[in-house]
Amino acid sequence: MTTGMPAYDLSHKTNSKLHRLGLHWTGLSPLLQDAILYFLSALFALGTIVVSSFPLYRQWGMIAVIPYTIGAMVCLIVAKTVSDSRHIKIIRVVLFFTMLLGVTLIPLALEVLWTAQGASALHAQPEVFVVGRAGKLLLHGHDPYQIIRSHASLHISPNGYKAYFPYLPGMAVLGALKGIKSLPLIFRDPRIVFTLLTLCVSALAVYYWRSCSKELRFRALQLLCILPTAALPLVTGGDDLPVLALLFLGLVLQRRSKPIAAGLVLGIACSLKLTAWPLVVLLAVAVYYKYGRKEFTRMAASISVVLLPAITVVFVRNPVAFIDNVIRYPMGFTGIPSPAASPLIGHLLVMTMPQAKHLVILGLLLVGVVCVAVLLILHPPRSLSSATLIAGLSMLIAIVLAPNTRFGYLIYPINILLWAWMMLSSTVPRKCLLVTPGRRERS
Repeated sequence: MTTGMPAYDLSHKTNSKLHRLGLHWTGLSPLLQDAILYFLSALFALGTIVVSSFPLYRQWGMIAVIPYTIGAMVCLIVAKTVSDSRHIKIIRVVLFFTMLLGVTLIPLALEVLWTAQGASALHAQPEVFVVGRAGKLLLHGHDPYQIIRSHASLHISPNGYKAYFPYLPGMAVLGALKGIKSLPLIFRDPRIVFTLLTLCVSALAVYYWRSCSKELRFRALQLLCILPTAALPLVTGGDDLPVLALLFLGLVLQRRSKPIAAGLVLGIACSLKLTAWPLVVLLAVAVYYKYGRKEFTRMAASISVVLLPAITVVFVRNPVAFIDNVIRYPMGFTGIPSPAASPLIGHLLVMTMPQAKHLVILGLLLVGVVCVAVLLILHPPRSLSSATLIAGLSMLIAIVLAPNTRFGYLIYPINILLWAWMMLSSTVPRKCLLVTPGRRERS
């Protein structure tokens, strides 16, 4: 009896279904694909208006629904009336920048303006203020991680979460403009830095990924700039998009056999949020298997050059405050309710059994670790594509089981799984979802 046979059969069936789905999608013209994506985005914006309990989300939906709808209609009309491929490419690029303006930049400018005018609670998510406060403290030489003296008083306060900075030190740097009083208030909003960094780094990653088809690179850019996976977060909060953009660029640089540059970029991503770490760790393992110890050492050293000083400086200064903010608070061990509270499995379990909250959290952590361990055993990350795929699936598991989570975090597995698909499309036949261990990927 062969112990590996069940896993192979399951993987084979999954690959076959995904292959058929991929064939249906790729069988459509690029314009029809755009039309479907923009139409679904319009439905999402409309649903946000109707369903969301957050005024900020509804405001974005009311602005974005019209550009998305017009974009879908234009794509359908052009698909039926224009046959020249050159003209179609120009129209798609023009539509992209029109969408960027209509669903991302204009709504962002309005929300930032309204926030500067004093209606901050209605026009920005909590992370905007948290990052801005940390950046201001850092700019003036103070520790962004503060010791919380009275958890009891924060527990009864609706804004108790603002006392915590649950990110890594690099994120405080992105909020440093908040402390420059000579700047007009509208330019001190961290969302401006988040958006500029995301757009520039994403464009650079797409430019460097020459081995992948232009169509898939265009899809990756849409996902990071204009679809609701990017537009809504950038307008309302946006701190996750720079992390994703840097991960994307680091992955591309490593595929081009530039471990030092990749390590520096990935190190910056890791210095922003812990959400960058799963992909980076798995990529490092894949580099060791695929390229050898020398390239792994270069990449790991480059990551460490950025990450270790950033964390060491603040940790040594106040380790208790660092652990309290970065680890205990996100895990739900401080007793302070987090604004990240979407009704996913982990959060629902914690809410239904508050008397055993800590045990539930530890149980969820154990379940998540076991699921990821099984995934790693069945499909070791021995190539960049398999490491990316496993990272996406692992983050999906973690988001669903996390006690403090929100639907918006799903942009991580969505983007990362697309990158895995992009790598596979340029290295192996699309019917294969997982790269065979040891198979060489071409840049």
